[in-house]
Amino acid sequence: MSPCRARARGLGLAAAIVVAVVSVAPTPGQGAAGDARRAPATVTASFVGTNAGAVPDAAPGACGSATPGTRDLTFAASGLPGRVSFVSVEVTMSHGWSGDVALTLIAPNGVAAPVMVRAGAATSADCGNGKDYEGTYTFSDGASTNLWATALAADGALAIAPGHYRASGPFSGAPVSLSAPFAGVPDANGTWTLRVQDVNKAVTGTVSGARLTLTTTDPVPCQQATARLAAAQASVSTLSAAVKRTTTKLRKLKQNDAAPAKVKKAKAKVRKAKAALAAGQTELAVAEAVRAAVC
Repeated sequence: MSPCRARARGLGLAAAIVVAVVSVAPTPGQGAAGDARRAPATVTASFVGTNAGAVPDAAPGACGSATPGTRDLTFAASGLPGRVSFVSVEVTMSHGWSGDVALTLIAPNGVAAPVMVRAGAATSADCGNGKDYEGTYTFSDGASTNLWATALAADGALAIAPGHYRASGPFSGAPVSLSAPFAGVPDANGTWTLRVQDVNKAVTGTVSGARLTLTTTDPVPCQQATARLAAAQASVSTLSAAVKRTTTKLRKLKQNDAAPAKVKKAKAKVRKAKAALAAGQTELAVAEAVRAAVC
């Protein structure tokens, strides 16, 4: 397998760190010899966010009506083939009122999706839940825990426990997919943004770090493998018909006591047809294995 490497750039949080290995599958050539070509199918990489710091407080106003204070953390994604298939966001923050905080992830082409919107705020005018954020919170479709439920639990805790949570939409806390909104992004490379907003006045907070992890899948190897399999299946069907046709002709020649020369020629055609079918069946087996590996 060929590891996908991204060059880490210095300057502290400005580094983009590739933490996973490219999954690769062989694309053998025709026949038994094969070749050495390999095509990357899936890449998972993590990128550290820049511009961490204090989140500006919202302008004065009633809950939900003030102009939010905003801090944008950015991630320089690179080395990613194909379309986005999985997204995970990790953010380390402290804030004295979770109902103030809204997190939104924005792709390079402007597509945006909620990560967590004002825990406990059932309406835009609701001030939301008063528990703190204090620690590192990870959001992805791979989680099963609902952050709203954790925030609203009458457990006596002052802060929402750091951990792995599903993304939640506004005004309900219902879990939403963080990956699906970005499936149509044509190019995952570029600047992603985690927008952190303080929606209500008075209580403030800080984001001390963030990490974006993206998995992309390149559809080209699968498309090529699918086309190869279809061609192999069609070829085997044609070659099987040729074996049947030449075998039937040979049998009739023998039944009619044809001249030895004609029978000999017919036998040669049968052998040739069977050899071609055997080669076609070998290619079909290879094509099936390749498609299973890359799709």
